[in-house]
This record gives sequence, C-alpha cells and structure tokens, in this order.
Amino acid sequence: MVRRILFLTALLLSLALCCSACSAMLNGTAVPSPGAVQSPAPVQSPDGSQAALSPAPLPAQTPESVPALSPEASPAQTPVQSPEAVPAQTPENTPALSPEASPAQTPVQSPEAVPAQTPENTPAPTPSATPQVNSDAQIVLMTVGEPLFGQSDQVLLSPGDIMISAYDMNSLPAKTVADTFTRSQSLTSENWLALSSRINALLASDSVDGLVLILPLENMEETAYFLTLTVRSTKPVIVTGAFASADAQDNVLNALRAAASPVSKGCGVLLCQGQKLFTARDAVLSEDGLAGGQAGQIDGSGAVSISFASARTHTANSRFDLSKINGLPQVSVACLYTGSGAEPVRRAVSAGDAGVVLMFNGKTMPADLSAYLKTLQNGPVFVASASMIGGRVQETNTVSAGDLTPGKARVLLMLSLTQTTDTNEIANIFLTY
Repeated sequence: MVRRILFLTALLLSLALCCSACSAMLNGTAVPSPGAVQSPAPVQSPDGSQAALSPAPLPAQTPESVPALSPEASPAQTPVQSPEAVPAQTPENTPALSPEASPAQTPVQSPEAVPAQTPENTPAPTPSATPQVNSDAQIVLMTVGEPLFGQSDQVLLSPGDIMISAYDMNSLPAKTVADTFTRSQSLTSENWLALSSRINALLASDSVDGLVLILPLENMEETAYFLTLTVRSTKPVIVTGAFASADAQDNVLNALRAAASPVSKGCGVLLCQGQKLFTARDAVLSEDGLAGGQAGQIDGSGAVSISFASARTHTANSRFDLSKINGLPQVSVACLYTGSGAEPVRRAVSAGDAGVVLMFNGKTMPADLSAYLKTLQNGPVFVASASMIGGRVQETNTVSAGDLTPGKARVLLMLSLTQTTDTNEIANIFLTY
C-alpha cells in the first residue's frame, strides 16, 4: 500500500514538472510570429525580463516599431526572394531579366517564336537544301534514233531543231548545243562503243558541263546501262525520251534542268521521265514508263534533288575503259520456257557465243539443261537471270545476274568478257556493278 502511494506521488510530481516545462516553453520559447523572427529587438528587454515575450503585444506592432524589417536591413525579405513579389517587379528594379542579359528569354530559343521569324532574320537556305539549276551550264543535247517530235512540212526535225524553233534560247534551263549521233532507230554493239566514245570526248571538254541524250524507248534501258558502265566522267548524263507523245518536250526540259544542276554530278547516268529521275542500273521500262530505282526529282520551281544514289560502281570509277576495247564479244539470251529443255542453249553454243544469259521463268533449272551444262568442257560463260522484274536465280555452273534484267545482264557480261573468262572473277564483277 505504501509503495502504491509513493508511486502515485512520484507520478504526480513528474506530471507537474512536465506541465511547468511546457508552460515555460509556451511563455518563453514558443515559435515566434514572422514579425518576431525578423525583428530581434523585442525578443528581450534591456533589464532581462520576459514581459516582451508575451504574444499579446506582437499583433499591435506597427511598421514604425519594426524598422529592422526594411529591405535594406533584412536581405531575406527582399522582393527577389518573395515568390509573391516576383511578378510585381518592374523593369527598373529587375535589370537582370532583360532579353539582353538573359539568353534563355530570347525569341531564338523559344520554339513558338521560330515560325514568326521574318525574312530579315531567317537565314537563306543552303544550295544543298534547294539545289538550283546553273543557267550558265553548257549542255549538249544529243539525239539517237528517229526525231522525237515528229514532222514539220514533211521535213524531219531533230530535237535540237525543235528546241531552237519552239523556245526562246535565252529561256532554256541552260545553254544548249544540239548534236545528232545517228538517225538509225536500231542500235548495235558497235553503235554503243561509238556512242560512248563520243560522249566521253564531249565531256572531256572544259566547255561542256553535262549531256542530255534522247533515245528511242526500245533502246533506252540497255543503252543507258551500257553508258553508266563506260562513260568515264562525273559530269551529269541524263537519258530521256518520249514515253507519251504529250510529254516529250517536258521530258527534255526537265532533263536539261537535271543536267545543269550540280547535284546530278557523280550520280552516274540518270533517266528522266516527267519530274522523276532514275538510276540507269535499276530503272526498268513498264507499261506506264520507268519504274524502280528512283533517284530524285525536279520540283515545280525547277530545283533538282537527289535522294538515292546507287551503291554500285559506275562511270568514272568503272573498270571498263573503252580506249582498251576494240569490240564486244558475242553474247546471247536464251529464253527458257516450259518444255524448252536445253535446245535454246545448244543453239547458242553451236553459234559460238562467248557468253549466254539464261532467262528463267522460275528459279529452278530444268533437269535436262542441268545435265547438258555438265557435259560442256570449254563452253561459254553462263549467267542465270529471271524474267520477272527483281527476280534472282542461283544455279550451279552459272553466274548469278542478281536483280539485273536479262538485257542488262547481257550488257555486263559482254563488257566482263573483254577482260576475263574466269567465272569467279565475273561473279565478283556482277556483285560490284
């Protein structure tokens, strides 16, 4: 019983001490109001009494009684550090926020301000962004085959004649010189050699900046590919023709623009139809004109842009130098069809062809043809190609033409055979060109 009384007495004493301490804290060390924290003078009176710590007189303080709260005496209360005061700052007391002193607030770095740029502060586009035609370029306009634009008073006119008569020469995309290679509609391998040699000679002149070649459609695809393999110049060579009677003159004008544009330089031989440009290696003729291998375009203002460049070797980097070639070997295309067996190939071998391009309808060699090829000891070089556009055929005892059409595979095989008959080396040539 006595122990309980002692315990309760101690507990009551502890509670009394705690209450006393809390009271002292409330009266002497309570968290002061913002005015008391920033005004050290009223915290303690000169005689050391605590009367000034009573919370009652604090609300009655006037601005005159707390001079220490002025911006000069208390940096912590300057408008800069008060978030509410920042918007109220005037240009006079915030010089550091002027556009000249704060690059982050200049219109250049504001995305919203970019469209509002005026012509005066908008940089002019670079030539590579909007390639323009060089109107001072000297372009040769060469014709092969029948006249492109028909007849006038029963007199055949060349494209150059039509250009001179139909247009003001000063309004053409470039300075144009007309040249007719041949009026023959049919081209032979000898014509190819002569044509390429003539183009090489023209482009070797410093006074010639490019060339436009007008070809009949039936010769266009293979002739353009032959030229991209044998013209040893980086100057533009643009091939075009009349894909439809109504588009002939537009094709010539756009071809001239492409030939006079610096962006066409080094792209190899290009074909032009309408406002589109195609690589000579990859373009194929279809019912609607050219398809595949689009390299660029000519926009409505006449600016030329190139978006695709062939990764295959061509023109100035080609290994085929016509100055070292006297003639082209005989190469034929053997069309393999259902039930043809090996007969088309036997005829080519009997004719003494140095090479034969096998044109497959599918991707598998007929069994009797495969057996026949195995019997040949020193026969021609065989290249396997597909009749379908973009098709590939890989067969033993043959070189794969890749995605080349049979006609283009024949062109490359003829040129390859002027240097080697080794099938492995020819296979590497087909992978390179």
